[in-house]
Amino acid sequence: MAQTGMRDHNKIKKIKKIKKIVPGTVLRRQPPRNLEDVDEWMFVREYRRELPSVGIRILSPAYIRKKSLYGGLFRRAQGLVTHPWGVGAADAYRWPVSLELCQRQESVPFEKAVLVTDNWSANYFHWMVDSLQRVLVAQMAGINWPIMLPEYFAGQAFVRESLDFLGLSYEICADDQLQRVKTLATITSAGPSGNPHPILVGTLSKMLRAANGMPCKPEAHHAAKRLWVSRKNSGKRRISNEEVLLPLLNEHGFESVYSEDLSFVDQMELFSQASVIVGMHGAGLTNMLVAKPGATILEIRRRDDDSNNCYFALASAIGHEYWYLQADTLDSTNPDSDVSVRPDELDLMLTRVLNSGRNR
Repeated sequence: MAQTGMRDHNKIKKIKKIKKIVPGTVLRRQPPRNLEDVDEWMFVREYRRELPSVGIRILSPAYIRKKSLYGGLFRRAQGLVTHPWGVGAADAYRWPVSLELCQRQESVPFEKAVLVTDNWSANYFHWMVDSLQRVLVAQMAGINWPIMLPEYFAGQAFVRESLDFLGLSYEICADDQLQRVKTLATITSAGPSGNPHPILVGTLSKMLRAANGMPCKPEAHHAAKRLWVSRKNSGKRRISNEEVLLPLLNEHGFESVYSEDLSFVDQMELFSQASVIVGMHGAGLTNMLVAKPGATILEIRRRDDDSNNCYFALASAIGHEYWYLQADTLDSTNPDSDVSVRPDELDLMLTRVLNSGRNR
């Protein structure tokens, strides 16, 4: 064991520096299509964003358990792989503290793998945008090793279903076991979460549409759909007066969608036919990834919310047209509070959206 430990220690000392795969860039986003002057403060800081380069670091060996990683890096460097939006949290460094402690524990061996998960990967938006961007970076580097998928994340059906959908191989690893990977590829973050890289997310959009058998041009096999993404069955950020709005939505030709009741494949099929997507800020809007190229997105958001701009950023990165409508928050102290939408304001906004150049 001592000799093996010494060999592993020597390998860790020889960890290569991060190899840059995707260059850094400066994003310049256009304002929302219907921006009012009084609301510009909500979006202005999103008009220009600097994204760092994205790269790969090979760790040999590396040890994984659940949401933690040890591969001979400094603690903060390891945390930036597995906990990029919460480094310093207790569970980021709870174990292990050294290579020697890892080697004393019984472990399940793997030859080669890629790590794309972090502490937010059980969330639909973060998995679809952040984790799958990392998969693309590995592929761009010619690394097509199985994805190391801790059971903690594999418990979410959409995680496994999306990998199967894209034809990607993966290994599900039990959370109560230590996984020893002889050669592990780790990918740096593509930028602050909620700021997708246009090159990566654009490629991801095309891959998802191609996997679904849909063309990547506006002309598609099916008639365009107008989708209302409901959060009626969600535990937060619901629209309290949705039942009042449904007749109005029907008049404008919208079909109600309850994403949580659909399989991943069914969501891809449905949203790939969408030319207009309307809904409350929430995971369902992530499916704009497969909407028809140049689709229109109308996000309903809490009044005076200047922090949750991830769907504005995603629409911009893909090339969709973004509109917004503010709703009245029922509890101003709770960022996940239910809201109420004024029917007359929604009616006017839908009329504007559907009469705009893209949707005539």
